[in-house]
Amino acid sequence: MFEGFIGFFGVIVGTFLTAFYVRKQERKKIATDLFVTYNSLEFISLRNSAGSILRQAFNQQVKLNWSELHIQLQENNKWEKVSAVDGFFRTLYELCSHNLVDVAMARSLFKDIHNHWYKSYFEIIDMESGKKYSTHKRLNTLLNKI
Repeated sequence: MFEGFIGFFGVIVGTFLTAFYVRKQERKKIATDLFVTYNSLEFISLRNSAGSILRQAFNQQVKLNWSELHIQLQENNKWEKVSAVDGFFRTLYELCSHNLVDVAMARSLFKDIHNHWYKSYFEIIDMESGKKYSTHKRLNTLLNKI
């Protein structure tokens, strides 16, 4: 009887440990997949275009909020490129905030990358939009935690 209980307990513990390990690996894979996507040739081209588009908009010395930027960038699919980069980081934030991705791994992969986009573009646009606690600010805070 006692051996049966020990065996059953061992099965339960083994099941939980296996599930924990598998989930941890899935979360790391999601972080890695996001990094692969970010560094794909298609996304490199898209984000290079988005950076150029935002620099041009900023060089016009007009302070733009998200709504004004959306209107100004409607021609030639410019908004779609900016929106794709914005959306990538919003997705990263949602995955991190719901613990669906390994946050420590996401931090090591995306901290410097997001800092660049946040400090160069998103923080400025968010301030002009009156967003003190935007998704980008929350992601920046999350990625920069020690």
